[in-house]
Amino acid sequence: MQYVYPAIFRQDKILADTWSIEFPDVEGAATCGYSLYEALEMAEDALVGILCAWEDYKAGLSKTPMKNRIVDPTSIEKVIAEPDEFSTSAFVTLIKVDTDDYRKFMAEFPQKNEVIPQEWRDEFNKADEKFLARKITLADFQRIVHDLYVKYDGAKYLNRPRYGTDDDEDEINSVADEENIHDENIAVHS
Repeated sequence: MQYVYPAIFRQDKILADTWSIEFPDVEGAATCGYSLYEALEMAEDALVGILCAWEDYKAGLSKTPMKNRIVDPTSIEKVIAEPDEFSTSAFVTLIKVDTDDYRKFMAEFPQKNEVIPQEWRDEFNKADEKFLARKITLADFQRIVHDLYVKYDGAKYLNRPRYGTDDDEDEINSVADEENIHDENIAVHS
């Protein structure tokens, strides 16, 4: 199924090239990227992951309780994007994902036999809750995630391509050139 939701992008005060992303209508869908281009990719990945999890729960395929539910998206005109205490600028854009395409994409890659350790998930969830509650900065959150990755040898769990990315970088760059959507050409509100 296809979904389109508004996303708020905020540029980090300390790491100027880093962007945090949140979806006002989709609880738990938040991410970040080390460039605006990567942030757009990560936004797709975060949104489609949450929506697939909710679809699975609704269909009885998952026992993991979901607090949120899929709601109609707020009109982009009604979403206010302002910098917060951790950011210098902000903007709103729409992110489109297709959960059916995502499921096909994920089915093409063999799943790892290893299960992410529960300790890793618990520590990550604590950091994620602090970040979403604005109790820690994006830079602190990224440091925690990096430390967890190193501590638990994350490469063996996370070595897969992301949804929404192509192996053909030239094609991606030519589209960016045609549509003039490189980081330096996107206007943001300060």
